Amino acid sequence: VERCNFRANGDDNLAVWTNDYDFYTRDFEFSHTTIELGWRASGLAIVGGRRHKAHHIHIRDMFENGIRVVTDFTGIGFDYMNYMEFDHILIENCGANGELAALNTREGYNYAALEMAARALYDNHHVKMNDVIIRNSTWAAISFLGRERKFHDIEFSNIIIDGWKTWGI
Repeated sequence: VERCNFRANGDDNLAVWTNDYDFYTRDFEFSHTTIELGWRASGLAIVGGRRHKAHHIHIRDMFENGIRVVTDFTGIGFDYMNYMEFDHILIENCGANGELAALNTREGYNYAALEMAARALYDNHHVKMNDVIIRNSTWAAISFLGRERKFHDIEFSNIIIDGWKTWGI
């Protein structure tokens, strides 16, 4: 998916996940795309798979997450040999606190601009984030959530956080 604009969509604007019985969903690439004004879920969601890439993406004014890389949907999870790669991403004015989120989805759940979660179903691993700018997050800039599963082989480089409501990471 390249050179697209997604505006005012419900649920995830762009999403990739695996199913329960098949090989990994693989090699999706999202590039040179703008995502804005989503009213539910995230601008870009990666929930398992192999070798997905997202680069030169501008995500702004999302009611919940700008990007989420999570493990809370069924499927076979993330590939143990290959990385998901995120490069040159700008996330602006994304996130919500629990009070606002109650109007939309789940009461008491806080949404960061960038959410990484390792909950319940499988580990969150083999993710690289490079050259990411998070500007004016309306809640936290980056959150790591989950106690049931593990994070490993997660690499962040050249991350700039420029304004947040509660905490940077």
